[in-house]
Formats: sequence, structure tokens, C-alpha cells
Amino acid sequence: MAVSAELLEWCRNGGVRWHGIEAGFVVEGWRGVLATQALPPGTCVLRVPRRLLMSVESARRDAELAAALQQCAASGAALTSEQILAAHLLHEASKGPASFWHPYLRSLPPRYTTLMCFSKEEAAALQAPHATAAARAAAAGAAAQDAGALPLLRALRLAPKWRSRAAWLWAASTLSSRTMYLPGDPAGALTPFGDLHNYRPPPPPFTPTQEGLLAAARALAAALAAQTSEAAAPTAVAREVNASAAAAGSTAAAEVSASAPAAGSTAAIGTSTAGGAASEGELAGDGSLDEAADEYCIYARTRYAPGDQVFLCYGRNTNLELLQHYGFVLAGNPHDTAPLPAHLLPPAVRQQLAGEGGGGGSGSWGDLGSEAGEGEEHALLPEAYLHAHGAPSWGLLCALRLACAAPAERKAGACRALEGQPVSAASERAAFAALLAACEAALAALPSSIKEDEQQLAQLHKATAVRPADAQQGPAPAQDVQQQGAQQEQLSTQQAQQQAQWAAEKLAVSIEWRLCYKRTLQRGKDLCQAVLAALPPAGGCPAGITAPADISQRLAALQRKPRW
Repeated sequence: MAVSAELLEWCRNGGVRWHGIEAGFVVEGWRGVLATQALPPGTCVLRVPRRLLMSVESARRDAELAAALQQCAASGAALTSEQILAAHLLHEASKGPASFWHPYLRSLPPRYTTLMCFSKEEAAALQAPHATAAARAAAAGAAAQDAGALPLLRALRLAPKWRSRAAWLWAASTLSSRTMYLPGDPAGALTPFGDLHNYRPPPPPFTPTQEGLLAAARALAAALAAQTSEAAAPTAVAREVNASAAAAGSTAAAEVSASAPAAGSTAAIGTSTAGGAASEGELAGDGSLDEAADEYCIYARTRYAPGDQVFLCYGRNTNLELLQHYGFVLAGNPHDTAPLPAHLLPPAVRQQLAGEGGGGGSGSWGDLGSEAGEGEEHALLPEAYLHAHGAPSWGLLCALRLACAAPAERKAGACRALEGQPVSAASERAAFAALLAACEAALAALPSSIKEDEQQLAQLHKATAVRPADAQQGPAPAQDVQQQGAQQEQLSTQQAQQQAQWAAEKLAVSIEWRLCYKRTLQRGKDLCQAVLAALPPAGGCPAGITAPADISQRLAALQRKPRW
């Protein structure tokens, strides 16, 4: 059974009310919430009384914790809401069956695969420098939070195992992956039953698409070829080239990415289009506090049929962000991105990107390279990334087109690049040749190939049990281990097995993440090759049109620092 009868009974007795849903087993996330009837958008499917929430508010109602907080405040210790809630969670878990929330605490996972739980060696399995930097930063942040909260944990007189780094990582990961928004409280609240909902991403972003980019390339080729078969004046043909390219570019700029979440994610919490589903233009569901009723409410925001899994949307997250905060990745995440290290892009392109002032909206990785001491080689620029389906970001596409344009082209056609349109056939070829080189270099710099990762992941899944039965027995530190003699030896063996299982789970999700990253780079390569094949060949511009520089000359010029 995916959800214990003890938890459901506790929720029912505590006043939790659910409508049209039930907790049960789901393929994508081990356990989740399923519709038992047709649910139209806007249906309130769950109401959880406020007194059942674990939050800073409930922490301050606890006399022992309130006294410990006063003691810390008197000594000058400044604690964040997240530290207070984590201490509250550890304090309640240490009480065992005496805790009011005991049935709920027993239902929590015993371990997590959030980035803060990765050792330096485990982080290296991510391979990409920006990802390993993110893991190290998350672990360092958790260590700092733990150190800052230690006076509070001591004031609560918690046993050493509840003050350990392992216990803190469990508590902090629980909050990172399971809390829901509360107005005025950055820590949020743990919501019994509500946190059984799995994640589905919001609608895909507006991005350049392969169809639009190929249409623009074909229009350029067709317009240039027209001169060889028609006795047109050079200026007329040039106008035809520009008009055709502009029309194709406008179509590309107006398109929305067709990338949708794909089924089959092996993450602990997945989103699959199979079994039920929301339209790409709708959110799956969300939650909010009903102040008047003093209840936390979960709403379905799309239409569900009986048997469909009912999802929640946590917002737009790249796979690295999902891994950092929630401990899983989605193979078909339309908001995922593949950053390209700045040193792989020509200097002229880097200068164009730097001139835009950043502001990339598809991830928080923009400064990871410099913040983590990675050096200039691994520095990232906010707009220098590919979308999940392989197309460059609008900022990167514009920078490539402007940097690759000849001065006269840039002066006359910069507005086209800013509108998402190609400047000229020659500059378009140079732009996608430069992007292709960057994608190839990024893939070549990683220590393993896509095929090797797929084989390693398959072997790992074959050798490792997925979501073992002990995952319902509560947090690892909470297990009752009053064992002596031979039983103590058996316990040590079990703990070693659990540690090995945890390490295998972190390795598996690391491979899943780097596979998503590499597949996006490969899609970028494929897209560049398709666009280059659709464009007229280098040096093939008809004589009636202003001849562009040879493609090799343009690429060489890109490596020089521009003067504009």
C-alpha cells in the first residue's frame, strides 16, 4: 500500500476532507493522488485544517520550542524561518509516538536526493561544471544553516543523533521538497495529505522552434535561388530575400515551443502525460490558505477524469532546480535548459550577450561558475543556453545573428535580429556554425557519452531496488534502534545497506540529470545541422546580391574582439 492506513485515519480524525480524490500508488512517483470522479477546473479537492499544518506558527505554539527560541534570542542568535521550522520538525520526530504529528512523520521519506545531500564525490557524477558547482553550493548552504541552528537544537536538549548533520539534511530536504506556500512566512508549511500530490510543470515557454528556424533558412535559400532562374534586377532580388526571410522569421518568433512533458521519467516524482491530462495551456493545480475557513485548500486547475493522477504545479523549474530543491528530474521538462559555458562561444557573441545585461529567465545558474570559483573557463552568461528541445534562447539567437553579421548588414538589419528574424543567409550560416561548434565542444568536454550513461543507468536500475518498503518507515534518524549484542550487529548491516541504497539513488538521479543535459545539447547539434543543410551553401550567393564574406572568414572574425 503506497499510503499507510494510519496516516489516512489520522488525517480523517483531524478534520482533513478530500473530495473526488484518493491517495494511491502511481507509476511515476511511487505514491500520489488519483481522481475518483470527473473533476472540472477549479474544484477544491482537499481541505486541511490549519492546526494540522507544521509551520513556524505551530512551532511557536510549542512551549519547549518557544522557550528555546527565547533563550537563543537572549544570546543574540538570529534564526531564519527555515531554521526554526527544521528544528520544529526534528523536535517532533525525536518525540516518537508522543508527537501529535507522529503518523504524518512516519509517512515521510527516510532519505532524499536533493543536491544538499550530495558529497563532493557524488556531485562529480553530475559532470557539468555548473551542476557540480550548484551541488557544492547547496551542501555548503545546508552546512551553514545547520551550524547556525545548532544553539537552538542544543537548547531543546535533543539527543546527539537529532543534532547530527544527517538529521539536519533530512529535515532541511523535507522542507525544501514538501512545504507549501504560506503568506508572510518564507518557510511555508508542511501539509499532511497535500504533499502527496506529484508535480507537473506549467505550460511550455515561448521559444524559437525548429520549424520556425528551418522555415527561415529555406526562405533565404529559395529567395537566393530565385535569381538564378529569373532575370530580376539585383535590388529586387535583395528585397525578395529580405521579405522572405522576414516572413519566415516572424512566423518563428510567434511560435510556442511544442515540447511537452514526456512520459517515462524514472524520477521519484514524475509527470507523465499518460493517464490524464492537462492541456498545455493550463496549470495542473495549486494550493492556498483559506483564512476565513482556517484551512489549507488544494484546487484542481485543469480537467481530470476518473483514474487520472491529480498534480500540483510548483512553478517553472529547470531540471537542475528540480534536483536541487526536490530531488528529482523530469525527462520531458519543457522548462529545462542546457547552459553553454561562455568560453565555448566566440568573443563577439559573448560581448553581445554581456551587452544585454543578463536577465535570463530559465534558471538561476547564471552566476554559478564565478560564485563557485570555477574560473573564466566555466563562467556562464544568463542567456547562453539551449531550451529543452535544442533551440537557442531568444537572447542567444539574437546575439549570434548580430555578432555574425557584417558591419553593413548589422547597420541595416539589426532590427530584424531583434525581432527574431535572420539578418542574411551568410550571417545565419555563420551563426549556426558557431552554435554547432559550441554544442559539439560542450558534449566533448563531458567524460561519458549518452550511450554510456544509458547503459550505466540501466545497470543501476537492474541492480537496485526502486522505492523499497522501508521508505514508509519515517526519517532515518527516527527509527527505533534499541538493539544490543547480535541485534546491534544486524542493525549496523542494515544501516550500511541503507547508506549504499541512498548512494545508488543519488548516482541514478545524477545520471538522469546529465542525460537530460546531454540530450538537449545533442538536439541543439541536430537543429544546427538541419538549419545549415537548409541554407544556401557558403559562397553560393548569386552575383546579383551583395556578396557576403566567406563563412570561414566570418567565423575567424568572430574570434577577434569586436570594436562596436
